Amino acid sequence: MPYLTKHSLFSFYIKFFMLFLAIDYIIFIIDIREMTMLKNIFNRKQPSVEGFKNALFNKIFNPDEINFHYSEKVNLYKTTEKKETLLHLCAKFAYIESIKWLLNKGLSLEAQTEDKETVLFYAVKSNNIATVKFLVEQGANVNHKNFYHRTALQEAILSGSKTYKYLLEKTTDLNNSDFYGNSIIFHAVSSGDDELLDNVLKNENLNINCVNKNNDTVLNYAVNNYLKEKESPKSLFYFKLIKKLLDFKIDINNLNQKKENILFQAIKEEDIKLINLFLSQEIDIKQKNYLGYTVLEEACLKGYRNIEVIKVLLELGADVNQRDNEGSTLIEKLIDLILYYENKKEISFYLVEKSSDENNYFELLKYLLQNTKVDLNKYTSKSKPLFFDTIIYYNFKLFKLLQKSGIDINQNDLEHNNVLSYLIENADTSTTQKQKLYLNTLQSLINLGVNINNKDNLGSTVIHKAILNSSIYTIKVLLDAKPNYKSVDNNGRTFIHNIVWKDCTKTFKLVHSYDNSVLNIADKYGILPINYAVFMGKYDLVINMIDEFAHVNNTNQISPKMKDFFKKFHNNLNELTKYAKNNVDVKNLRILSDNMKKEFSI
Repeated sequence: MPYLTKHSLFSFYIKFFMLFLAIDYIIFIIDIREMTMLKNIFNRKQPSVEGFKNALFNKIFNPDEINFHYSEKVNLYKTTEKKETLLHLCAKFAYIESIKWLLNKGLSLEAQTEDKETVLFYAVKSNNIATVKFLVEQGANVNHKNFYHRTALQEAILSGSKTYKYLLEKTTDLNNSDFYGNSIIFHAVSSGDDELLDNVLKNENLNINCVNKNNDTVLNYAVNNYLKEKESPKSLFYFKLIKKLLDFKIDINNLNQKKENILFQAIKEEDIKLINLFLSQEIDIKQKNYLGYTVLEEACLKGYRNIEVIKVLLELGADVNQRDNEGSTLIEKLIDLILYYENKKEISFYLVEKSSDENNYFELLKYLLQNTKVDLNKYTSKSKPLFFDTIIYYNFKLFKLLQKSGIDINQNDLEHNNVLSYLIENADTSTTQKQKLYLNTLQSLINLGVNINNKDNLGSTVIHKAILNSSIYTIKVLLDAKPNYKSVDNNGRTFIHNIVWKDCTKTFKLVHSYDNSVLNIADKYGILPINYAVFMGKYDLVINMIDEFAHVNNTNQISPKMKDFFKKFHNNLNELTKYAKNNVDVKNLRILSDNMKKEFSI
């Protein structure tokens, strides 16, 4: 055994002390760990619904954590006020592992919210392709429609979700229309995304000519967007889009709810770029809309300032003589517009609404009359010649334009009335000035050669009618024109017969002064004017007729039917002599009365 030295003893104490410290540190560490374990045992979280939610809606999925908190207190089938399930909420934030966990617990992918949206719709909102792909692979129905009758693909396109490409490959019902009748092609156009539209258009199963509830194709839809953005940089995108749709052979002649093709819209908006583009296609320029209007009429409503477009339409075969649903032609409409703005004629509200007093319709009408084959002899929609209303509204400038263009001033309406009759029956003579203008117009028409002896369907001339309805001044103007004074209507009645109906002694004297032989002409029933005057009690007229040598006896064969008709007027014969003004009248009236009793078997 070696000897202990001072140095070795010191070394021993040092080693012993170090060993003691090491043992003490180990004991300290063990105590701390035991305390920590005890602390964890006493402070560890209990399973809770809140803890389950936090674990489920965590970006970093922890299966131990979620399983720890999952207990009978957790209702996996509880929904929100919008009927969203836990799957919907997880899909909305693309928590794919949480979705897997829920699916393993039996939750359905086809559960629907109050908007009838399945989990797939919420995955689309997340804009996460992986989540959408996973759900589809798990059997999610890509063709399901929500409350707005849209598929997940449609919602993806509308919201700008990048998931649309994947859904475009998987969705079979590509032509589904939503609540508004819009399909994915409409949504693609409204997105303003060129790449998206190209991806949609290149799909072979897409019906590019489908229509929405307004019967618009996507071409109409694109044009609407173009016109809305006309003043913005976006208009260029939409114009290119329109050209692209035309390249895909979209039906350019599709008709909207108003039965109008797309050219109507371009012309109404006066967009020359669109007009030229559509006219370069095989578009029907003779198409009529629901009112029977053509694009030519729509163009002409813009007036002479739109003449270049009008010229192109005419060159392509637009017809100026085509009639609308009311039977009105373009020429009639232009005449009506001129009379409305210059003479206050009442016309259709549609024409007023679509027109302007700055549109110079006169020059446009003049151009059409000079450069197209207008059928001026066709009746208007009111069954009268085109120029009739220019006369009663005293628009002589317009009348002269039509006259120069070749109207027949002796053209009659369907009832065979000529312009003289029309003027007499319809002219406004409410003031002295208007009365003078009317008479001057009447005289001017006669001077132009309008047939004063023209007869209507009843055989009446303008003088027959004037006697019944007009002033003495009108009758004088007509009589001065030297008509056939012995003219009779279909019943054989002369001007004098009509004077009896009117009971005007002044008119009788005027007419009789032009031809005194007319007084004793009987009608086809064998009855003289004086006979009618007696039976009708026109006693003053009877006396004046006798004074002008009217026959007091009737040698004509009188119709038995007329004898029977006049039975109810026999008493007027007995009253005849009471109205005599002198002895001569008494004698003549008695002779007339006695003769008529014999002639009419009284």
